[in-house]
Amino acid sequence: MTLGTPPQSVRLQLDTGSSNIVVPSNEAVQCSNSSLCPGGFFTPSNSSTYRVLSANTFNNTYADRTAYLGDYITDVIGVGDVQLPEGLVPIGLANELVDGPQTPNDGTGLVGVSYQIIADQLHILSNGSTNTIVSAMVSNVPMLPEIGTEIHATLQIPLTAVSVFDANENIIPLSDPGFVTPAIIDSGTTAAYFPAAIFRGLVAGFGAATVDGDLLVPCSRGHNTSISFQFAGSNGPILSVPFPALLIDPATLGSPRSYATGEAACLLNIMPENGNGLILGDAIMRSGYFVFDLDNNIAAVANASSTGEPGDTSNIRAIPSGTEIPLASSTASFTGSATTNQVETFPTTDT
Repeated sequence: MTLGTPPQSVRLQLDTGSSNIVVPSNEAVQCSNSSLCPGGFFTPSNSSTYRVLSANTFNNTYADRTAYLGDYITDVIGVGDVQLPEGLVPIGLANELVDGPQTPNDGTGLVGVSYQIIADQLHILSNGSTNTIVSAMVSNVPMLPEIGTEIHATLQIPLTAVSVFDANENIIPLSDPGFVTPAIIDSGTTAAYFPAAIFRGLVAGFGAATVDGDLLVPCSRGHNTSISFQFAGSNGPILSVPFPALLIDPATLGSPRSYATGEAACLLNIMPENGNGLILGDAIMRSGYFVFDLDNNIAAVANASSTGEPGDTSNIRAIPSGTEIPLASSTASFTGSATTNQVETFPTTDT
């Protein structure tokens, strides 16, 4: 996307766990390092349409305790051929990037595509404009009907079972019968956050050991094992995640680790739920396809297909307003204490 006049190009991470735009500023010290701020940064002085909405009030702090600090601003936004005028969407301009205790902040910006209600909670704008990028495009481009008040703040679906399938195809349940909890599907979170009992089961089952605050397992472990997540009850879709998808090889970060035997050690990219709820981040999402219908509060889930060439967009479909998700077949509807969630599944051969 682009920001400003003339347009400055930035690449931002699509974030299903938030509704605001975060972009690093040229003033962030880290962005002077060529290996950081990989999506680029925004230089306010180079834009004639840049305007500060609220100075020194922007503070996004995440579960890994990385943070973006700065100003709320507004400017012209370009997405493909769509141009959104200045004043329509608030933007968090990060003048300072804060590292977490174990996770450095590499300066990757975000564009949130979750519900409008998150933006409505930002009481920082004098003109009352709290559009998200989605609602702003809706109001300026004839694609979808106007999004009304939503019942959720984040994109979440009911998780009702978690199990491990071992190399011998044994099914080992990690959740009790009757288990149900909202699972936040958050592409802006790298790790996965589980309830304490499920977290302990995974740590013990795969023999992870805590070393200097990190959970370590042999990099060779679990290659024939997967973890399944079932949504919306016994008839709902099941997402299968290979155990190695939850591992990070420190060698790829420039700091390889190993056991006394010389075997390579990998980081287990899971954490116990810390008050923000169960979160299925990138470690889980990369194994599936997720489609969200914000108007009707319906999610569609499928296992990712390993076929096809990287970058092939031939199966990507635009979903017209007023229609169902193409190729999806409704398999489960789950009623909770406050909301009704529908979860659909669709063939893995079609994205």
